Amino acid sequence: MSAISPFSSSRDFQVWEYQVSHGHLLIRSPKSPGTLDEPKQTTNVDLHFWGVDYFELPRMLRGIEIAAPTREELERIEGLLKVPFLKKQAVVLCSSDRRFVIVAIGYTVKENQWDIFQSPIEFRSQFRREL
Repeated sequence: MSAISPFSSSRDFQVWEYQVSHGHLLIRSPKSPGTLDEPKQTTNVDLHFWGVDYFELPRMLRGIEIAAPTREELERIEGLLKVPFLKKQAVVLCSSDRRFVIVAIGYTVKENQWDIFQSPIEFRSQFRREL
């Protein structure tokens, strides 16, 4: 993973999709109609991670900021994984005064107007057939 790209948003995000076979993780803030408490969101904001080896996340994140891991966080995760990894392979999602580590090869942050069932993660299998 190259240098950590700065990103922050006050929107609500959810763990939206995880594909085990290729380690794809999608964290999405979906578009939504406005409410009395929340403004209308006309786009999705997708954080797409690939080559994921580890993640620790609650299902819902209220506002996020992407940050670099601390030395202590890196040492803790290396101890859990029992294999060393490069510092650039870990990012931290900060939310509600908590920090959540993700170890992956890379990630992107993109805004789109896709339907909630559309995803940047494509699954193709020789065993899957059209119904």
